[in-house]
Amino acid sequence: MRTSKMDVESVSNYVEVKNAIMEKLIALRDEPTREESPLIYHLDAAAMYPNIILTNRLPPPSIVTDEVCTACDFNRPGKTCLRNLEWIWRGETYTAKRSDCYHIKRQIESEFVDGLTSKPFLDLPKVDQQLRLKDRLKKYCQKAYKRVLDKPVTETREAGICMRKNPFYVDTVRSMEKGSCQKQKHMRECALTTLDSWVAATHLDKMKKISE
Repeated sequence: MRTSKMDVESVSNYVEVKNAIMEKLIALRDEPTREESPLIYHLDAAAMYPNIILTNRLPPPSIVTDEVCTACDFNRPGKTCLRNLEWIWRGETYTAKRSDCYHIKRQIESEFVDGLTSKPFLDLPKVDQQLRLKDRLKKYCQKAYKRVLDKPVTETREAGICMRKNPFYVDTVRSMEKGSCQKQKHMRECALTTLDSWVAATHLDKMKKISE
């Protein structure tokens, strides 16, 4: 309220918003260790390569499948808006073999989980099952193969790129580039001004010493 220079009386739902925030903060304080799916996705435009995005028109939604391209209104004979580009897929696998994974999965599915009430493994939520199976697989790999992950595997794949311009992402990148150029320009101007001031001060000191 202070930063926006507004009065509390001018906000009609101030109490409701405050109570909602307080409830979430109290819940976070009471249960600091949490595992939840994220609700906010951050677009880091600085991590994108601006030249590649602007040249190839590669905003995130531009990678399309055959189903999406077939349902598009611009899908006509002789279209030039679809471009196939190669990319490198990189994956990491566990050192355990397929038979080892199958054996571990069958073994853990027949076990009971100890907690407040003992219950079969298959009665747990899918997320808990995956976490327990992953943990068991890591321990097995470390014990049997002396390492958890195998060497990374790379594979050349091809994806369809929709060349129809999405102005939101392209304008975002251009705005970022413009701001970066202006910042560098101001930094150069400040550096030159500082250098001129230093040279003038040095020259003035020399003049004073000569006059004395």
